[in-house]
Amino acid sequence: MLLPPMNTTGGVMQNAEVIYDGYMHECRNTAGFEYTLDLGYDVEKTVTKTVYRKGTGGTSPQAGTGLYLIGYGSNNYFLTAGESEVVGTQITATELDETQYKQSIWEVYRNGNTITIKSVLNGNYINIPTSNYSSVTLGSSSSLSLNTGNGRIYRSSYYIYMNNNKATVRTNSSYRTNFTFYPLTAEEQKITESISSKEFTVP
Repeated sequence: MLLPPMNTTGGVMQNAEVIYDGYMHECRNTAGFEYTLDLGYDVEKTVTKTVYRKGTGGTSPQAGTGLYLIGYGSNNYFLTAGESEVVGTQITATELDETQYKQSIWEVYRNGNTITIKSVLNGNYINIPTSNYSSVTLGSSSSLSLNTGNGRIYRSSYYIYMNNNKATVRTNSSYRTNFTFYPLTAEEQKITESISSKEFTVP
């Protein structure tokens, strides 16, 4: 049974009451149990979220390491990390909640015209296979550095081409996509949410 809250001197706080009376049998499950307590009314909770602001785009990322949205076309489409391949998603927001848009946020490192592009979502890197019409894949290796220039992302003579929102490789430079790198600035925001239940673990 949940007892009324106690004050610092060990006494029962005034105006307190039992809002939930529950019982639990002893067992040998050392992992514990997950319970959800429905309070029956909303309680306000303040949480801190990371929000990213989209800056002015350019045809190449800045030198060093930064976070970016990588856009293509004129309909607000951006490179996105799929399960094992690079795809495209439409994003119209200029302030990006990390929990909602993390799959479209990339950590880009540029040294001269050489770049590596890593997914913030899963830590995998964009790799361009040296085979025409192959899918652009995501992998754990950062050794396959890419190149950028005039909005192109390529490796040797293999260019990323976006078709039907899926990234493929084309060896003909006329079939390549021009990309825009939008730098992101992180900002912590406090947001008040209303919750009506509380999940907790009982060991």
